[in-house]
Formats: sequence, C-alpha cells, structure tokens
Amino acid sequence: GYGELHGMEGPGYYVFNRVLMDPKADPDKLLTEYCERTFGPAAKPMRAFYAALDDRIKVYESIYGAYLRKTKVIEGDFSYESLPDVLGLIGTVYDAAARARLGGLLESAIATPGLGPKEKRRLQLVRLEFTYAKNLGTIAELHKKYLAAPGQATALPFADALAFRNTFLDRLYDGKDRPRRLPDWPEMQLFRDYAQWTGNNRLPVNPLKGQSSKWNWATIRTRSRSDNAEDFAEVA
Repeated sequence: GYGELHGMEGPGYYVFNRVLMDPKADPDKLLTEYCERTFGPAAKPMRAFYAALDDRIKVYESIYGAYLRKTKVIEGDFSYESLPDVLGLIGTVYDAAARARLGGLLESAIATPGLGPKEKRRLQLVRLEFTYAKNLGTIAELHKKYLAAPGQATALPFADALAFRNTFLDRLYDGKDRPRRLPDWPEMQLFRDYAQWTGNNRLPVNPLKGQSSKWNWATIRTRSRSDNAEDFAEVA
C-alpha cells in the first residue's frame, strides 16, 4: 500500500517481488518462507495471522469491487470519500471477531520463546500497526452503536476510542509533523511521510468526514485511557 506498512503489509511486498522474479512461484509457500525468515520461532502464529488478515482483505475487496462495478467508477477518478459508508466498511473488515482473532494470534507470536532481538522488533512493529487498525475498527463499531442509540451510555465508550486514537497519533509524531523512529530500529519510519493528521479524527483518508456534525458532542466528554505504556512502548 501507499502507506508502506512494513509490519502488516510486509508479506505483500515480499511475495509480489518474488513473483516478479519467478512468475511460477507459489504465493502460499512464499508466505511461509517470509514468516520463517522474518519471525523465526514465531513463524507459525504469524503465518496464521497473515492468513486471517488476508481473509479480512477479501471481505474489503468484495464490497469495494461490488461498489466499483455498480457505479462504474474509473479507478483514477475514485476516492474513498465517495463510498457511501466508509466507516461501515472498516467496521465490517475489522469487526469484533476479526480483531479478537488477529490480536490473539499476534500476542501468541509475541509470547513465543526463543525470539531474537530482530524478530522481537519486527513483531512490535506489527503490533503497533495493528493497534492502529484495531482502534479504527473499534471506533466504527462504537460509532454505529452511538447512532443507533444516542446517549451518554454509548457516547462515552465512543469518546474513549477517539481519545485513544488522538493520543496514539500524537505519540507517533514529534510535534513538527515528523514521524518518530522506533528506538531500536531508527531506519524504520512509521506511517511514512504523512503530515500530522488534522481535524478531530486525523485521518489521511477520512472516513469520518461529514459525520462528525451528526454527533451529539454535548453528551461526549473527552476521556483518555491511552496512557497504557504497552501501547506506546515501541515509539521513541
């Protein structure tokens, strides 16, 4: 992807380039090879993680593809904001069951005995990127619940998820629109060159645009539960 997420999208870059060199190569075997070379002892749970992630991407492709066929949108003229319900799409891809399965596999990999320093750093990179995706899926779910039954009971969890997101993004950047580096991996740049994301939601492609005016902000007080050191320990 254009974000160059080397943690969650790493297999895509590896398999794509290997198939360019050898069109007859087996993508499934290449995925196994990638996981073994990248994560060592944690190869098995990480292969399952990427397989589960691929299943969710297929859900996205089925919805996205159906929309393009229906509207006959030319790829060059397409923007995500033209989709009728982008946040709903994200919530479908990263629903609660998917978040739980992906998170469980990832934590199982991180807990694998015998990991080397490089393998640990790579897993922490995946965890950092997955935290971003998991939170966005949570926001989508809580937003849907809030719209179905506006009120404090649904607004506060939704506000918590947004507060977590804003703090998470703030800690990825240094205050001068420059992404922070991983302390033990300075060559790795998080989320590439995206500037500090502006607005309430700070999204490069903003699925919340046009909806915030509908939110009953008077019932929402900003609360942050994002001081958990584990969520940000990987960022310098």
